[in-house]
Amino acid sequence: MGAKTNNYTDSIAEDFYDYEADNWQLLNDNLDILSKAIENEKKLLSIDEGPWEVYARLIEYRKGSLSAKIDNKSLSQRPCFLCEENRPEEQGILDWEEYEILANPYPLDDYHFTIAAREHVPQRIKGRIKDMAKLTRVMPDNCVFYNGPLCGASAPDHFHFQGIKQVLSINMWRPLSELKEIAKIGKSKVYRSVPEKSLYPYIIIDSAADKDLVLIFDKLYDSLPEAEPEPMMNIVMYKDGGRVRTLIVPRKRHRPSFYGTGEGEMLISPASIEMLGTFVTSRKEDFDRLDLDTVKRIYQEVTLSEEELDEVIDRFMNQQ
Repeated sequence: MGAKTNNYTDSIAEDFYDYEADNWQLLNDNLDILSKAIENEKKLLSIDEGPWEVYARLIEYRKGSLSAKIDNKSLSQRPCFLCEENRPEEQGILDWEEYEILANPYPLDDYHFTIAAREHVPQRIKGRIKDMAKLTRVMPDNCVFYNGPLCGASAPDHFHFQGIKQVLSINMWRPLSELKEIAKIGKSKVYRSVPEKSLYPYIIIDSAADKDLVLIFDKLYDSLPEAEPEPMMNIVMYKDGGRVRTLIVPRKRHRPSFYGTGEGEMLISPASIEMLGTFVTSRKEDFDRLDLDTVKRIYQEVTLSEEELDEVIDRFMNQQ
């Protein structure tokens, strides 16, 4: 097991990741594979042709995540790979508060962290949004994201965040002036997307203080469509100067209707990374078939409609 530390500078998380890559063959090999995948990425939509840049990446080692069975029976029959006793011996950790920062051995980017709760508790975001904001200050060059238990999390039985380089959240760096302001609480503001500037409906919280973020998020959480075990959503957060910007993508479906490995189906399971505009495929046939129309169909099937987002915002505003 790698060394533990509680001391942080701006670069210590990435220094830790570099150490892991140098001393863990699986991670080192997969970073080489990832580098080739990035070189061969296929651009689907340029910024000049529409509101967002969208890419596809073919990363074969991500098949386990894309095809993960997350029903209760399947989860109960496999060891939890985020629990310390089940992790590879080579995998080190960074201690941070009630979490352990890990190098993800199946990375989506040059630096891909999993921030797992020490205890084996289920993936539930309620009460943890402040922890997420604090992580953006621990890893300021990265964006931190949360996949809900039915929104891309391959380990919904063990609470965790993930972190990747901010460059993959380029679509979320668009000016706030392109959004519609819907509320102001303290020095923090809440925005909604507008159809002509986005590929699906979403909400942005631009917060100046964690207490504002917690208050706003809790009200939004209570305004989302009810679902079990929690309202469906992806969350992406990053540090923007002295503020924190939080993307909330309300969801209504786990996977598209054509998910699968049969004829005419595709093994694409959208999570936060897809919401940011990078579609991860593990099969060459899916990579080749994926086009802009398919991307739009996936977004349409798994996210709320504009009218459904209107209802969420109405409920949120009525709590003011």
